[in-house]
Amino acid sequence: MAIELNEINEYKRKLENLASNAAAHGGLQYDLQSAEHKELMSVYKIKSAIGKELYESFSDEELCNYIRNRAKELDHVPTQKEVYWVYHMYIKHRFGNWPKALKAAVMSTKAGSGGHSYKIIEEREKQCQETLELIRKKADELHRPPHLTEMQNYVEALKYKFDTWNQVLDAAGINQEWKNTHMLFLVEDFSDEEKAMLEKIKDKALELGRSPLRKEVDEEVREQLKIKCKTWRNTLYQIGMKPIEKPKSFTETYLDDKKNKGRQHKEILSNGLYKVLKLNKKEKEDLTALRLIINELGRTPIKEELPEAVYNGLMKTCGSYRNVLFQVGAVPLDKTETQKIRRRVKGGK
Repeated sequence: MAIELNEINEYKRKLENLASNAAAHGGLQYDLQSAEHKELMSVYKIKSAIGKELYESFSDEELCNYIRNRAKELDHVPTQKEVYWVYHMYIKHRFGNWPKALKAAVMSTKAGSGGHSYKIIEEREKQCQETLELIRKKADELHRPPHLTEMQNYVEALKYKFDTWNQVLDAAGINQEWKNTHMLFLVEDFSDEEKAMLEKIKDKALELGRSPLRKEVDEEVREQLKIKCKTWRNTLYQIGMKPIEKPKSFTETYLDDKKNKGRQHKEILSNGLYKVLKLNKKEKEDLTALRLIINELGRTPIKEELPEAVYNGLMKTCGSYRNVLFQVGAVPLDKTETQKIRRRVKGGK
């Protein structure tokens, strides 16, 4: 049962009015004895046709905005009993539990009249934004994303909102686009010795069939070129190469230092993205076959949609399916879409 967008929006407006009236006149919680509530539940429950589509139409941000607006109205972080029961049902289903929902909405988990006031929440958010601006300035100064250890004095102001350093960098706008515009510049005054060092890196790339990792190049060469290039990414840029793109570098660097015990920052090839420089005839043919499949499907294929010989050959060459797709400028489908197509492919066999 598909519901038109205008109908969904009408149900949303009605829900907004119901919540507003309940906040003003009582009735925030579900009343088992209320015929009106029973009727509303039959429509808005997630298992109903309308309720399912309505629930799925809400983004995380919309649900979080409802929590924030209630906090503003109450002048404190709301408890579960202080939000309208339909929203509460959707929020719990989306985020798992109330503390997780409050964290997603950037609220303190100290809820209720004895918890944090809205003024404290606003002040904390203001301090967070100021800290993110300091991180942006530090990144501009270093020509690279700063490490957590370089901003340790400012971490406390961020813990209420973020778990990992990668989340902080994303919020500060220090992402792939930033790296491409702020970390790359051509060096004009290389000495003959430094030019020879760059040639050594080129030779290493040809030997490996891809851009080398930092650890695969002599430390003396790296450190000498770093003086003018500032970063490994920019060193490779001088010779028309890109570094192997790792999955989010700081995903497992936690703001809470207790979680970082025993963890080390690693430079690994596994699951990285890099252009394969040396392709034999068969590998080139396999990539051509992949491009044809993409054109035919009008989307990225899942691995089960590739001929076994093509898939196995490219996996051996590229190391991961993500990197196979990287060779032809494609990206993997999200998990939900992949599972949907996989069920369809298996069902057709």
